[in-house]
Amino acid sequence: MERWVIRMNAARNAILGVVATIAGIVFTIFLTQTILAGIISKMDWFVENGYLGYLALFVVFIIMALFLIPASFSKFVCGHLFGFIPGMIFAWIASMIAALFPHAIARKWLKPWATRIIENRPLMADIEQAIVNDGWKTVAYTRISLVLPYSLLNYVFGATSVKTVDLIKGNTLMIV
Repeated sequence: MERWVIRMNAARNAILGVVATIAGIVFTIFLTQTILAGIISKMDWFVENGYLGYLALFVVFIIMALFLIPASFSKFVCGHLFGFIPGMIFAWIASMIAALFPHAIARKWLKPWATRIIENRPLMADIEQAIVNDGWKTVAYTRISLVLPYSLLNYVFGATSVKTVDLIKGNTLMIV
């Protein structure tokens, strides 16, 4: 009987996860097609202003990363502005570099706080050690998840002992 309850709970959680993911996708499509359409139409400024526009869009990526704003919208805009392949390349490079800013901030100001918390909690120390041991793999695997916001993960990895080179490697493989 207990095994059946566990399976039912797992099935319910899986269904809820799928429904939540689909709802998120539908909501994103709704936002980009209706509410944000006016904003998107004004974004041609970035292309019309050449290198200054590209630099400004690059700064937008950094600001979004710092303030935990999902990058999916800016990546969508890059595809709209530059076309699929050039937009993907621009968004990938900008996302890679923008990810380093929250990581560096967290490394400087959050890591000492996180280290004090971890010192008194052996389980947390073991979890952090496992994350550090797998380094770039952990970064890459978490990038696959649509549930964990990239921006938040940049701060989290900065607060741990994950090396910056591991962040770059994991991001190189999985930032989409």
